[in-house]
Amino acid sequence: MLLVTNFKNNQLHQTLDTLLSQRLNSRLDEELVRAQDIHHQDYVYYGILDFVTKTDGNTTKSLLNDDYEKWKTNLIDRVTNSDDIPSFIHDFTKNILQSSTEKKAKENEKKAKKQLLKDDEDYKLKKRCLELMKIQRKRLKEDLVGENEYSFIISYFSKILTTVFDTQKNVWQYKWGELKLAASKEEENLAKNDDQNRVAGSSIDCVVALKELKLNILLVEVSGPMNKEDYIHFLKDRLKIAKNLKYMYKSITRQKLVLSDAPGLELYGLQVYRNYIYVYALQMPILNFFCFVEVLKFKIPTNPATSLKDTPRFFKNLFKVLDLVKFSQLKWKSYMTRHDDFDSDDSLLDENNSLSPPYILPQKITKKRKNVASTNISDKRQKQQ
Repeated sequence: MLLVTNFKNNQLHQTLDTLLSQRLNSRLDEELVRAQDIHHQDYVYYGILDFVTKTDGNTTKSLLNDDYEKWKTNLIDRVTNSDDIPSFIHDFTKNILQSSTEKKAKENEKKAKKQLLKDDEDYKLKKRCLELMKIQRKRLKEDLVGENEYSFIISYFSKILTTVFDTQKNVWQYKWGELKLAASKEEENLAKNDDQNRVAGSSIDCVVALKELKLNILLVEVSGPMNKEDYIHFLKDRLKIAKNLKYMYKSITRQKLVLSDAPGLELYGLQVYRNYIYVYALQMPILNFFCFVEVLKFKIPTNPATSLKDTPRFFKNLFKVLDLVKFSQLKWKSYMTRHDDFDSDDSLLDENNSLSPPYILPQKITKKRKNVASTNISDKRQKQQ
């Protein structure tokens, strides 16, 4: 599936391959990774086309030129879906909170709770929505002085996220608390020689997985507490999300082995920084080309004076996140449980295939392996000539 029909994929492949070959020869790789300026840590270095970085030095933008915005728009459109649930949540919350005072809103909330009926088809949604109101009201009254990242997660954000996802309690499984991501461990260890030390995997604040298939589908990173500004921390965590989503994607597709349907799938990352929530999608619209794009950004209400107006929109966006992940899990479930696609994938291994992946180095690479990689690229080009 091509995102932009007039864009030649072999041209993209050749450009990326040339760029990465030049980096090998000039030994820029380690400088890109270890550079103190986070903006110089290039996503393309990790084999990811970057549609989130807003700098003039965005390598992906320079590679795609005029097609960059077309790609970005198409990537966002691919995950956009129309579901009535977020709008229902917005209207239900607004009807309760559209009061001139907090006291009146609280009375409406108690009245709505008493009117809940279990045989109502929207019972679960209404119940979760009322639970969110209680959490949000308590949050606005808390003294946040001295709050750190972990207390923010424990006292507030973990409750918000699980309350939303618990509308489908039988589907999701949550793992909180600086977990070592198995897919990261698997991917980085595959790149090591036998005599090199193994790694434990990246630490992630939370992973949301499918209970039935045991597949990780959403990564969550909290980049510090809401009252602390640390933009470098934000950028580092965003890059970590992109890298680990790619590791997860590759780990899952290695289980299935057949990649014919993989380009239609996506995984998600959610990042909290200050009073904003960012939602990213990692997609593979063309075989072996991974794309990282921001699909949603919204604000957490923090001002008591405007909370009655801001909260309905906040809840609506939380359920939009659920919708994105929900539709994605349906696609992953279909992909993993299909048994009619065991045809040969030899075409994916063809060296002349224009969709073959460019050679991209792992993060920590030795000088010896640099020379080997550089030699392999040179030999391949001599054969083509």
